[in-house]
Amino acid sequence: MRKKFLNRILPTAVATVMVCNLATVPMPVAEASTNKAAASYHSANTAVTQSEAGTYAHNFTADGLVSNYFTITGNIASDKGSASYNDLEFTKCLKVESSTSLSFTTSNDQATLLILSKSKATGGKLKVNGTVCDDFTNLGTTAAVYTTTLGDAGTYTITKGTNENYIYYVAVYDGEGTPDVTTAPTATASPSAEPSTAPSVSPTLHPTTAPTIDVPIINEANALYVAANGTGTGTKENPADLETALTTVAAGQTIYLLGGTYSYDHQITIAESNSGTANAYKTICAYPGETVVLDFSAQVYGDTASNPRGIQQEGSYWHWKDITITGASDNGMLLAGDYNVIERCVFDGNRDTGLQISRANTSYSDIKDWPSYNLILNCTSCNNMDTKTGENA
Repeated sequence: MRKKFLNRILPTAVATVMVCNLATVPMPVAEASTNKAAASYHSANTAVTQSEAGTYAHNFTADGLVSNYFTITGNIASDKGSASYNDLEFTKCLKVESSTSLSFTTSNDQATLLILSKSKATGGKLKVNGTVCDDFTNLGTTAAVYTTTLGDAGTYTITKGTNENYIYYVAVYDGEGTPDVTTAPTATASPSAEPSTAPSVSPTLHPTTAPTIDVPIINEANALYVAANGTGTGTKENPADLETALTTVAAGQTIYLLGGTYSYDHQITIAESNSGTANAYKTICAYPGETVVLDFSAQVYGDTASNPRGIQQEGSYWHWKDITITGASDNGMLLAGDYNVIERCVFDGNRDTGLQISRANTSYSDIKDWPSYNLILNCTSCNNMDTKTGENA
């Protein structure tokens, strides 16, 4: 039985497009009736439209003062201790002094502003548009999450109220739903090599308890090997072709793609019945140290309603890693299954959204049957759009 959806997009240290850098809070992925336009996460380093609402976030450890959404004036500090939030460890912060300002413009009324912040001394305050914000009036010396609901659409600026304050992370939820902040994260005195346990923060239109999705361990034993020109039995010395391997790989087994460009003129579909299990993922990844490109540029490009995709991932419990997908006539990958992990993949130059999370079977009319609990980890998507219309970037 399928469950309600909660797909996660976790950050990468490099600015990306669509599958974004800094979208650290789990958000539901909505779907348009055309099955073409899935909602996107907004990163501080990307300019992407999601109807009239979205999430914008900035991580001062990863991106410093550089942002395409926030206007930041001030200094970065790296000696104020670290803070943990939503599976992330922050070691740098914006030092909020008299000359510091953090501005942004929201297009929706009643947006929610969230900060991960602390103060040099107990009782720190921050101002919003020149007035001390009631929700930011008791900052402590341990970093914690603070939220406030903004008023009308417009430009807002955060400045110092009292004390020297430090902001590690800021997010604006510009649309429906508000973040459900359950527990404030804890800060440590100095950066730690060991990741800390972060609280669960889940802004969602359909509240649900998401299971933990761990990145599967790649099983090298009994791996299948494939090559761009493979026709063999699947050993490293005699590699098979990719499409044969995709239909024969067993749960818990790994498909290693040897380096090269794999060219296709048709869509590759991994059927819903072709799934791993919670304890035995099916893994497909580049052989360590080698570069793998799945090139679909030979596909016919015509009617935008019927163009083939590159990969249509309907199966569940699959782990994709270190693969570039390019040239598809539609999405580079349509992710329609559940509990899949897409890790360190690149979606470049496809002729629709690079990676789209959406149902493939349009008979699934109930939202509970739509793709759920997928993890997108450190992926990059760029140069993707309908070449005829310039849409669906």
